[in-house]
Amino acid sequence: MSKSNTYQFVELECDFQKTITDKLSISGRSPYTKEQCKIEISPQDEDSGIIFITPNGVEIASLINNAKSDNDAHTTSLVSENEEIKTVEHLLSAIWGLGVDNAVIKMHTTHLPFLDASAIGYANEIMNTGIRSQSKLRKYIKIINERKFKESPSSERFAILRPSKVTEIKSTTSFDNIVGTKTVDYKWDENKYLEEISFARTFLRSPLDDEGKVWDHVKKLFPFIPVDPENSPIIIYNDNKFITPLRSEDEPARHKVLDFIGDISLLGYRLLSEIELNLPGHRFTRQIVREISKEMSSTTTIKITKGC
Repeated sequence: MSKSNTYQFVELECDFQKTITDKLSISGRSPYTKEQCKIEISPQDEDSGIIFITPNGVEIASLINNAKSDNDAHTTSLVSENEEIKTVEHLLSAIWGLGVDNAVIKMHTTHLPFLDASAIGYANEIMNTGIRSQSKLRKYIKIINERKFKESPSSERFAILRPSKVTEIKSTTSFDNIVGTKTVDYKWDENKYLEEISFARTFLRSPLDDEGKVWDHVKKLFPFIPVDPENSPIIIYNDNKFITPLRSEDEPARHKVLDFIGDISLLGYRLLSEIELNLPGHRFTRQIVREISKEMSSTTTIKITKGC
């Protein structure tokens, strides 16, 4: 089947684009230095998308063509005109997960605030400021025929997009360590994102935690981390236990969904699909976004009637 028969642009009646109601600012430590960072997020017009402005005034649209092409599987960065913004996925997850389609993020420093290694700090600030509907309808990419993606022919990492009237994510994370195998089912709900996904923090995994030296690696990578690993904003574990107390027993698996939401936003459009993920990760999600972007054909936008 032709890939052009897999996708369709649609608009849902009474489902309007959204932006935040007013400008907000967020401050916190950089994940890589001891630098205090500050960003300002402001409302933006319809059809603008999510735009970053670097301290040097360079505008970088949050789209896959600006995603850094490298082998880094642990984070997502945006680049343009020799400017790079690292670790954008948590902020993008909060923005996209809460239903914000248009916003501009002005950076006052070279990094984004890392906060507590989840998206809840960003999400709370957005909710406290408020979200408002705009005058134009959202445009979705609707899956009309099943599409399967694989990281490579021999890889167990895959994603299947199936036709659906709503967006649902079923994500299975599996590690041969204490993280184990967990499946998270999340029916896309902007009101539930805060309580079901946003709180989940990042965690370290092989090869960062090999030879039992996880804490040494953490302190080298993230110099702002507290001396006591129990107070780490990043989930730390060894062969036997989670040293950092978990917020839920499947918190690492929920963080994978959080990351997926941030990375899939690089499409610039929301997916209307049942999404099955096996072993999700940053690099693989970016691969999916690149493939969908290439495969999208010009189609007529169809409005689907829906109760207001």
